[in-house]
Amino acid sequence: PFLWRTLGELCKEFPDFAADLEIKLIGQLDFRVNDELAANGLTQNAFIGSHIPHDKAVLEQQAAQVNMLFIDNIPTAKHELTGKFFEYMMVGRPILCIGPEDGDVAAIMERTQTGEVVGFDNSEKLRTVLLHYYHQFKQGTLNGNTANTAEFSRKNLTGKLVNCIEKAIANNKTK
Repeated sequence: PFLWRTLGELCKEFPDFAADLEIKLIGQLDFRVNDELAANGLTQNAFIGSHIPHDKAVLEQQAAQVNMLFIDNIPTAKHELTGKFFEYMMVGRPILCIGPEDGDVAAIMERTQTGEVVGFDNSEKLRTVLLHYYHQFKQGTLNGNTANTAEFSRKNLTGKLVNCIEKAIANNKTK
């Protein structure tokens, strides 16, 4: 909820930000999202779409200025690595993740320089990151980075998994 509150505050403070803000939410959403958007004056900025085929979802990700990644605030959150995260890395747009700032996603994003992670309730950092991205957008310099992401491609990760399985099978045969 602090995302919607922060976006609402920025829209009130900066009319240009409000005019430029477009929120696209595609797929299954928490039932409270519509209420939170309305409560923070963001309904006019939001487009809520139903589930779309994967190839169209990737096109939407590529067209986005920033892709939002939400990690559930649960005890295992530090180790959550969703498929969506790896998809976002491969499309080459900046990622803004709300999740643990000391988790696995944060470590990979720092290593690959693919975006920013904001802690679950760190509204001050969220505001700073949003304004930084917005200024880059207005200057035409908001770019993603895929230069350091090859090791996290599906092909590469699948190859690593196959190697692990082959080693496990070989070790099992020698026992």
